[in-house]
Amino acid sequence: MLDVIIKKDTDFYKYENRFSKIENIKSVCVFAASTHVKEDFTIAIPTYNRVDLLKEALESAINQNGYVDYNIIVVDNNPQRDDETERFMKLYEGGRVSYYKNEENLYMGGNWNRCAELCKGTWMILLHDDDVISPNFMLEVAEAIKRYPQSAIMQTLKCRDNNMFDVNVTKNTSVRRLSKLDCCYGPGFIGVPTGIVYRRDMIFELGGFPYDKYQGYSYWFHCLCLRKFPCYIIDRKLTYYRTAETNASSSSQLHETWVFYEYTLIKYILRKRLLPLFVIEPFVQKHAETLAKRLVASVWKSSVVFPDKYIERKSYSERRYKFSGMVIKFCVKIERLKTRIVEKMNNL
Repeated sequence: MLDVIIKKDTDFYKYENRFSKIENIKSVCVFAASTHVKEDFTIAIPTYNRVDLLKEALESAINQNGYVDYNIIVVDNNPQRDDETERFMKLYEGGRVSYYKNEENLYMGGNWNRCAELCKGTWMILLHDDDVISPNFMLEVAEAIKRYPQSAIMQTLKCRDNNMFDVNVTKNTSVRRLSKLDCCYGPGFIGVPTGIVYRRDMIFELGGFPYDKYQGYSYWFHCLCLRKFPCYIIDRKLTYYRTAETNASSSSQLHETWVFYEYTLIKYILRKRLLPLFVIEPFVQKHAETLAKRLVASVWKSSVVFPDKYIERKSYSERRYKFSGMVIKFCVKIERLKTRIVEKMNNL
């Protein structure tokens, strides 16, 4: 399976137009929004056969405090007409929500690209159909975008309990810019692609989300974003990310792919930064081992094992691991310092 998903000589920075793969598949507009507002922001909810959870996500998108200038689209990846989801969605006809049905299943990444195509305006906010955003999400995000209009990504912190939202709206909320090497510790530098504000033209410039590399495609895409564009994180818990048996990331087989993908991608990124292999290899091996153990101990209770048949593990001393980690950490600190200096210069 992994050999099909990713090869060791993969050029992760190679451009590919992934929108072309879905251009002949239409999305039927079941109903369009009747409420017309400014179209700077669109909350896009891709969905597939999860009505009970979709209701929570949709209600959280509709019930925003003190901010009305945004649209909502729901893009259904199940082509079956008059199914449970379509009957449920008709309850929202006549408001700010537009509802589309794909004529074929575009799979997850393909449906994200269709969301980008169907969005109007400058910014797309991707919200998974099993997740929830804070009632103050739009207020906080709009203020952050106003302060940093050059951003390609504006992320919010996530919580695992929707009672843990940061509920008090504050002025001048802390917003930090990511450095180009923050991604070398894994996808946690931005997180899963829910509750993220994407500049829409950036998605097209990068060729769209890949959808043939399941566990790692959003990580790969975010690494590309960080390489070319300024990306920011709002230090506020404004997104509830559900991790349960309903989560599409819960398969142990996919977790094995995840471990291998991160190992290969991080190694590629660090090589592009001209770091030597004797520094990189102990670091990426340790990262993969730690990730596999964390998945077993996490809420997913994965049975994933380290993919030895795909990664040629070597025996390194603890001193070698520490040296490698220290070198990478030093490089990351230098990159973060450079990022802060550039940011301050731009604000002068």
